[in-house]
Amino acid sequence: MPWFRLVLGDPMLVDSRLDELVEQAIGALPADEVLGLRHESTGDLHCQAVLYFSPGLPAWATSLGARACSPPARRGLSAVVGDERILAGLD
Repeated sequence: MPWFRLVLGDPMLVDSRLDELVEQAIGALPADEVLGLRHESTGDLHCQAVLYFSPGLPAWATSLGARACSPPARRGLSAVVGDERILAGLD
């Protein structure tokens, strides 16, 4: 099953959107799933906040506009909600 990737945008401007998603996830996220966040470079001086949904969340992820992707690299990825041990299993 694929992971899902949602680009939230400029990290300085996404706090309210991220807070909303975290609030939705708390209590509803299955125990064996995780939302991971990383700031990724766009190739210039800017970066984007990218939210990764573990494979068991396809309906929710796609309803938000997230796209299927390969498992993300572990480097720089932090759990914002859910089981952080899932991220430890990434490369």
